[in-house]
Amino acid sequence: MAGGRVIPNQPAVADYGIDAPGTVFRLVAGCFASIMLGIFIGSGVADARVVIPFAAVSIGLGLAAAAMVASSKVGIRRLWSRLLDGAALDGATAALDAGCGRGPVLVQVARRLGPDGTVHGVDRWRSRDVSGNHRSVAEANVGIAGVADRVVLHDADLWALPLPDGSVDLVTANLAFHRIADPQRRAAAVAELGRVLAPGGTALIVDWRGTATVADGLRAAGCHDVTRSGRRWLTFPPARVVTARR
Repeated sequence: MAGGRVIPNQPAVADYGIDAPGTVFRLVAGCFASIMLGIFIGSGVADARVVIPFAAVSIGLGLAAAAMVASSKVGIRRLWSRLLDGAALDGATAALDAGCGRGPVLVQVARRLGPDGTVHGVDRWRSRDVSGNHRSVAEANVGIAGVADRVVLHDADLWALPLPDGSVDLVTANLAFHRIADPQRRAAAVAELGRVLAPGGTALIVDWRGTATVADGLRAAGCHDVTRSGRRWLTFPPARVVTARR
């Protein structure tokens, strides 16, 4: 089944992929290259200490790659579980997950809103953002999670959200804004979050870069109680959390 592993005699398991797969691949390739170069150079000299720098580099690169995979598979979902558990979602019936990808946050939000809620997932599903990123994979994952009846997916840009003003009670965005390279589009995307957020609604944004700009943009969009956390070490690279109220 697309998006999940089928285990004999057990239900399918949702698979949310690995963030920034190109970066993970480069880290693993660098680790391997450093090992091979150390072996090549070390074989031609009598002093084995010459390989120590290569070993240190390969260990560092390997650990970074492992940390990124662990962040994608476990850390980011644990962070979002804590954030959503602590959010005031009583009475929330509509939500937006901006840059939903394969659906790890989308599914958590849908479960918390309950059967009468609706969660809109918006993305362009680029494979460079998440491994195997595709709308059909997100659809499969929400189906596996049992929340397909309360999820609506949209192929759209974050700076042009296909939702009316003040139409959602909760906005989430996971590692989405650092991927928007153009500063004007990034600012427009933040403004769009403020536009679609209903009075009294909550915004939760997690990213490892550019969160100060996101916080400023939410204030400019009319949000209040805007806060920006310190680094959260459940993710790699360590991310910050921006929260805001409308």
